Amino acid sequence: MGTGPQFARPVEEFRWLRDEHPWEDAPMRCLHVCFLRRSSRQRAGRQHARLSYVERIAGSRRAIVRRRVAELLGRPQESWWKLNKYRQGEQVTVSVAGFFPRAA
Repeated sequence: MGTGPQFARPVEEFRWLRDEHPWEDAPMRCLHVCFLRRSSRQRAGRQHARLSYVERIAGSRRAIVRRRVAELLGRPQESWWKLNKYRQGEQVTVSVAGFFPRAA
C-alpha cells in the first residue's frame, strides 16, 4: 500500500497518436472543451483557461479568497497547466460533427 501504481508488465515507451494519424483518420479522438465558454452569461470573446478543481483549492485560505475576488472582478487567474499542456502547436480548425450526432 502506498507504493504507487503497479503494472502487470513494465511500461517502457509510449506513442503519440497525434503524430501517427491526422485528425480526420485518428482511431481515437477526444474533444477537450476547457477553453470554451461555459454559458451564454460568460462574456463572449474572452477566452481563458479556467482553473481546475485542484488549482482552485490549492494554497492558503488567503490565496483562495484572493483568487475568488479576482474572479468576481472579471480578472480570473488562468490555469498554468492547461495553457502549457493543452494549448500546444498551431491553432487549427477541425470538424467536430462526429461528437454531436443529430437527434433522430
